[in-house]
Amino acid sequence: MKLYLFGGAETDKGQAPGLKQLINDTILKIQPKQILHIPYARIDVPKEEEDVWGEGWVLRDLTLEGIELLDARNKDDIEKANDYLVFMNGGNQKDLLYERIFSNKDLYKLVMNANCIVGESAGSTVCAEYCRSDKDDQTVVVKGLGILKDTIIEAHYTERNRHQLLKNEMKEVDAEFGIGVDSLTGVVFDTKTYPEKYQVIGDGIVEFIKKQDLE
Repeated sequence: MKLYLFGGAETDKGQAPGLKQLINDTILKIQPKQILHIPYARIDVPKEEEDVWGEGWVLRDLTLEGIELLDARNKDDIEKANDYLVFMNGGNQKDLLYERIFSNKDLYKLVMNANCIVGESAGSTVCAEYCRSDKDDQTVVVKGLGILKDTIIEAHYTERNRHQLLKNEMKEVDAEFGIGVDSLTGVVFDTKTYPEKYQVIGDGIVEFIKKQDLE
């Protein structure tokens, strides 16, 4: 499986178009016949971001000519998926994203057996074995999908000063690997060669931390 994991965008700084372009270029390079869009992390969009990330932005802002767009909220669309790329967008509802995937056995099977996953912010971090959750105003580390074993990922890495946070999270769960991905930046992994090789997309920082390097 190949993972294309983006660190998100700072919408209030006008970065959304740049992120959408990076995602669009990545999808066109892969050339899937179908995109299975899993939107649960961004169901409730802040009012000031509705024009950017509101319902329908994928169809409006990405070049999908010749590509069938499937919505994971639709049972019939899940059943149609046979030659697909999974796209999990970001947002403030990462816990809902995980819960909806994990509780739907058909969707879970599609995600875990995909050839390619494109993730953005929350959609990236949930691919790791561990991920940060902000439940009941408390920050805890919980289980992710576990596609990248013994790993935790932080998006918006430099922009939100999450360097020490990532190290602390690694120590908390004794994770072997931590990955920090900047906004407007992506990292490409192949699960067959992980963690030995990766490729960076964009101009920001991707920091790969090993447990042995922690202070």
